[in-house]
Amino acid sequence: INSFGLQTVVAPLSSTSNLLVRPNVIPTDYQQIPMELWSEQYVRDFIFDKKLDTMILLTENMNGSELYELWELCQIPQERWPMFDRLSKELEQRYKQTLPISVYVRFLHQISKHFNVSSVL
Repeated sequence: INSFGLQTVVAPLSSTSNLLVRPNVIPTDYQQIPMELWSEQYVRDFIFDKKLDTMILLTENMNGSELYELWELCQIPQERWPMFDRLSKELEQRYKQTLPISVYVRFLHQISKHFNVSSVL
């Protein structure tokens, strides 16, 4: 409480701004572990390591098995572009950002590459 009898409230930084902070050094320990066993931190490391920074907002609090499930949904041929639209819309509505097609395609490719799965776009 200050001299005017008012209490000063300090609002914490939004978690969104913290999510977007690219670490100076990105650990690559995730590469040694099956994706289904990744922690939320390993998912973040993967996203930053593969320069998919925009996806960090869409994968917030996801672990590896949840990330894998998202990727699987995107692999269904008739769902690939509707999923892009859904993710893009979520990013726009929640964070006022756009999801570049190039990031979405690289996201699919990098996870496919992680599994050595050939994916026809």
